[in-house]
Amino acid sequence: MKCYFIFIIISCLSYFSHAEELSIVLENRQLEFSGSYISGFYQKALVKPSSNRSDSLKFYVTGRQNSQIQVHITNSQSIESSKHKINFDKFTFGCGLNSSGKANINSNGKTELLCIGAQTTITPKHSAGIYSGSILLEVTYL
Repeated sequence: MKCYFIFIIISCLSYFSHAEELSIVLENRQLEFSGSYISGFYQKALVKPSSNRSDSLKFYVTGRQNSQIQVHITNSQSIESSKHKINFDKFTFGCGLNSSGKANINSNGKTELLCIGAQTTITPKHSAGIYSGSILLEVTYL
């Protein structure tokens, strides 16, 4: 039995400080665990954060020129089907984000491309189906 896990990012939240708003400009709106997973087994599903992969979340942040930002993602988030919930094990940062989620807004008021990946564990209790949900991410000035 094949099982596909698709996760769509539909919620992004940006906070502002120092009187200049931060905006998130999505390049790729979804984080997708592509591939086939077999029900009844423990398996790791992984999406690597990369600019040349269509399955990782990609975006830019615009805001105050020459400033530094921090992207925060709470690890206690999940995706769901009608019967089960799958928790994320971890999120990973890439492209213009360093490993702790920091990036710089350039002199043009925009970051380099920022990428986010994720890892989850599929357990025997997860039935075949489509799992989806939203992730809340927060962007703040440092």
